[in-house]
Amino acid sequence: MASSKLDWTQIEEEAQSQKLHQPMPSSIDHFPTDIQVRLVDFDDVPFLEEMLFEAFHWDPSQPRPGQDEFMADPKVHKYLSGWGRRGDTGVVAIAGDEFVGAGWIRQWTEADQSYGFVDEETPELGLAVREVYRSKGIGRMLLRRLVEETAKSGYKALSLSVEPSTSRLSCTSRRDS
Repeated sequence: MASSKLDWTQIEEEAQSQKLHQPMPSSIDHFPTDIQVRLVDFDDVPFLEEMLFEAFHWDPSQPRPGQDEFMADPKVHKYLSGWGRRGDTGVVAIAGDEFVGAGWIRQWTEADQSYGFVDEETPELGLAVREVYRSKGIGRMLLRRLVEETAKSGYKALSLSVEPSTSRLSCTSRRDS
């Protein structure tokens, strides 16, 4: 995986240049228009784990382990272990009464790093949307809310781990402010 710092201006320009809604997948009858994004609370951690799995296994053409097997890997488990520690921030997207996506940030240290570690001042971003709700602007909604929340905390950048084959957001840089 490659790691990049997200430039807020580039994110906004990309969002403006893309269609917010695309044709609906056949597996849902209608696309909900009442999507709410709110901060994560402790009861949302199991859903964050589900979304962590989706973030790692987003490509449906690739084999997927079971979620329990995936979360048992210590390299993966640490991404959400002890959720609520200093610097943890997350948001969830909810359509009606269904959780459809989540985004979160977590800070790491030189001694305890993740795949997206850049430095101790730059938290890593994780984000995923359930497959049936992808390409509908939900990820963008989650990202915007996370940017708002992290800016309030004084962060100047976020780190995002992406597969080299992923073109979206893979070529970004640090915002100067």
